[in-house]
Amino acid sequence: MKINDRTRDLIDRAAVTAAQGAILAIGGETVTANALTFDWSTIGGYALGGAVLSVLINVARGGLSGRINLEHLDGE
Repeated sequence: MKINDRTRDLIDRAAVTAAQGAILAIGGETVTANALTFDWSTIGGYALGGAVLSVLINVARGGLSGRINLEHLDGE
C-alpha cells in the first residue's frame, strides 16, 4: 500500500506526540526505570491521547486534504 507524503507526515507527527505522551506519563524525574513496574495502561492512555490529539490538530489544519493557504488573511 502506497502512502502519500501528507499522510506519512501526519503519522510521523502522531507517533512523535505519542512518544512524548509516554515519556510524560513515566515522569521526567525518573532516573532509573524498571519497565516491569510501569503502569502501562496509564502510559498507553497518555500516548494514545497525544496521538489522537495530534491527528485532530493536523486534520483541522488541512493535513489530509492539503496545506493551509493563509494568503487570504493578508488583507490584499
